[in-house]
Amino acid sequence: MIKLEKMVKKLVLILAGVMLPTMIMTLLLGTLEVQFSMKEEIRELKMELKNINK
Repeated sequence: MIKLEKMVKKLVLILAGVMLPTMIMTLLLGTLEVQFSMKEEIRELKMELKNINK
């Protein structure tokens, strides 16, 4: 019974070790994507403003 618990703990640790970096990467990529799309939106808005001012 104790052996089983130890195995489960090891599995959980291994899974956490594998999943954590993936989750961090996903979060980082998500924020980068948001920042990039915001930049694109701002660029488009600036272009529209220039066209209006002409």
